[in-house]
Amino acid sequence: MRKNLIITGWLLLPILVFASLLVWIFISAGRPKAMDAPPVGPGAADTGGANALGEWLAGRDPNQVERANIARREHNAIDPFAWPGGTEIVVYAPPAEPVSFGWLDDRTGLLRSVLLVFRDEAWRTVLIDHRPTPGTPVFVCIGPMAQRISGDHRVVVAPDGAELAPRVVGPVVPSGVLASDPLPVMLTLD
Repeated sequence: MRKNLIITGWLLLPILVFASLLVWIFISAGRPKAMDAPPVGPGAADTGGANALGEWLAGRDPNQVERANIARREHNAIDPFAWPGGTEIVVYAPPAEPVSFGWLDDRTGLLRSVLLVFRDEAWRTVLIDHRPTPGTPVFVCIGPMAQRISGDHRVVVAPDGAELAPRVVGPVVPSGVLASDPLPVMLTLD
């Protein structure tokens, strides 16, 4: 008799567990959610963050990529130097003299500059790893630029010695640019 009760209990156990799970699901379905947080991170609400590992392995910040994708999707302006795919500097100027682009590094205070390459009727370069931090004033001039330092005062000068006026590159709407591609910034010579 005892054996029959144990075997009956053993056979009914999966049915009882399944029935109790169903009851628990129906009771908890009517309750408010215990956690109702907004989706955060790469691909949240789209892919559930499945792309985050791939972005991280590619050397990009997954959160930065997600912010860029949101800005592109919603047509919001974003600082071009915070774009995960890099920043393409485009300066329309005559092809006779080389054009340089530079900024004062906020950590060292020293001038960082690059010479642009003439391609497709404009001077261009792509900055990926070494680029100004968002909001940093930049300088553009014909020919190589230099830095004049006297005490704590630092001035960026053109080849003729004239002081260059700093300019701040404002936010750009990334229409049609993927987060992995460089975001173009159009600049003019003064």
